[in-house]
Amino acid sequence: MLPDSLSHLVGFALKLRNLGISDHGLIRELSTPLAGSLYTGEGHSRLYDDESVYYLAVEFALQTSNVSTASLEVKRSGPSTPANPFILPFAMRGLLEEEYVRKELYGETMELLRQFDDWRPSSKVLKDVKFRLEGIRSKL
Repeated sequence: MLPDSLSHLVGFALKLRNLGISDHGLIRELSTPLAGSLYTGEGHSRLYDDESVYYLAVEFALQTSNVSTASLEVKRSGPSTPANPFILPFAMRGLLEEEYVRKELYGETMELLRQFDDWRPSSKVLKDVKFRLEGIRSKL
């Protein structure tokens, strides 16, 4: 089970991407530490096996109105580069400095900070993620 603070952070970044606002590579930087099994032995890599995920996507598409007029932007990924632990804090900073985030999503960013402060990671990988994200306090 993914900790609430990270679930909220990933959802927040995806919300921004759906609004046409850059996540500054945050999803990419979080994907490696969050891949596979975290607690229960069933990581997110098996999500595509769950039929209800597809039903939810279709239901959302059919029930959603007034979607953003953001243009489609397809980014082809090139060869993967070696992991750089310094990218994650800068990606988070860039995301938090977006004008829309500062003005329209201030309450949600404060909730992210509260959840981050309450989060007590147990695995080495998640402790590393928390350490690398410690700088978010100074931006909020």
